[in-house]
Amino acid sequence: NGADTRLLNVTMPSGGSRYYAFDRFHARIVKAWQNGSQLVGPLALSGWDALPSGDFALLWHWTQPQGDFVKCTPPVIDDQSGITYIASLPYLFAIDMRGIIVWQAELVSQSEIKTFNLFSTCLALNPEPKIIYIVLASSSPVHTQHSSALFIATAHLDTGTVLKRINIDVPSNITITPNCPMLIGNDMLYISWLEGNFPNLVHLNIMVLLHLT
Repeated sequence: NGADTRLLNVTMPSGGSRYYAFDRFHARIVKAWQNGSQLVGPLALSGWDALPSGDFALLWHWTQPQGDFVKCTPPVIDDQSGITYIASLPYLFAIDMRGIIVWQAELVSQSEIKTFNLFSTCLALNPEPKIIYIVLASSSPVHTQHSSALFIATAHLDTGTVLKRINIDVPSNITITPNCPMLIGNDMLYISWLEGNFPNLVHLNIMVLLHLT
C-alpha cells in the first residue's frame, strides 16, 4: 500500500506458466495454468480474491476438457465487465467472474494450425468499440516443412464474433518472434516482431495499424 506495507504474501506453484492478470476494480487475480515448456497441453484458469485486508481465497477454477491446446496467451480482464479473455488455439474464450464460459470463438482451423504451426501470443482490449485483438504467429524454425505467418484476428467482446483478420507480410521461411501489441486510443495499434534466429542477424520490425474500429 501507500505506506509500503505488504498486504499479501502468498506462495503458489507456477503450474508451468507465469501468466496472470489483475482485476483492479474487483480485487481479483486470475491465473492461467498451462505448461509453457510444451507446445500443447491442458488449459485451466483460476480466480482468487486479493483484497487489501490480505485475504486470498480461491473463487473459481475452470478447466477446458476438450484435450490439449496450443500455447495460451496471458489472460486479460475487461475492467468494465470483469470478464477474462484468454486465447489458446483454435479458440478464444470469454470467462465471467464465476468461472463460467460466456462464449468461445474459433479463430483458426486445425488445418491452419498444422500448416503454419500457429500459436496465439498476446491479446489487447479496445473497450469502447468492444473489440479484442489477438496476435497469432508461426513458431516454425527456418528450414522446416512449415511456412511462417503473422496476423491479427479481431473479435467482438460481447459476442465473440470474429470480425476480420489483419495479415502482416513476413518471409515464408523465417522464424517469427512477435511481441505483445500496444493499443493507443481507439484506432492505433503498435505491433513489433523479430525475424531470424540467434546468433544470426535478427531484424526488429515495428508496424502501426490505424483505423482499427
